[in-house]
Amino acid sequence: MSRIQSRENAFKLIYSKLYIEDVENSPIEEIDDFCVSIVSAFTNNLEEIKRKVSTNLKGTTIDRIYKIDLALIYVAIAEIFYIPNSEYKVVINEIVNLAKKYSTDNSHKFINGFLAGLVK
Repeated sequence: MSRIQSRENAFKLIYSKLYIEDVENSPIEEIDDFCVSIVSAFTNNLEEIKRKVSTNLKGTTIDRIYKIDLALIYVAIAEIFYIPNSEYKVVINEIVNLAKKYSTDNSHKFINGFLAGLVK
């Protein structure tokens, strides 16, 4: 499985954990080690990840972010900050592509700007 697919699966799992009550019937059939490492990094560092998001938002609050966008941001932060040897430019690019696939027309711009500002 490619890292692209692993990130997408991690996004689906994190979104499901946060916002869908019936996680047992997940549509994800195959979960690899990389996906597990992203989800584990997210789960183990959730409060710190939320703090990173909250303190770096400008003009809004974490509860006003579209839930899909927030789950994508969480995946990116978990990988960039908690998985060794992650290339932040690659991660941001892939998360932006997932935003184009799953979120609103302008979400990818918001996510790109937010993540770029966060890693600087």
